[in-house]
Amino acid sequence: MTNTNKALDILEQLLKGGKAATPEYAELKRRLGWEFNGMRLHEYYFENLGGRAHLAADGRLGKKMVYYLP
Repeated sequence: MTNTNKALDILEQLLKGGKAATPEYAELKRRLGWEFNGMRLHEYYFENLGGRAHLAADGRLGKKMVYYLP
C-alpha cells in the first residue's frame, strides 16, 4: 500500500506540474498497475486468512480435513 500511495502522490504532482507527457510520468503510471495489483493480491490473501470458513465442515472435503488434522 505504501508504494501504491507513493506512486499516486508522485503522479498527482507530475500531473499538476504539467508533466503528464514525460517518460517519467508514463513509467510511473505503468508501475502503478504493478503496485496496485500486488496490493490487492495481498489484501485478498490476508482476507482469506481472516477465519471466515468458506468450507462446510460437514461436507466431503471438510470431513476429510477434520480427519487428517490433529
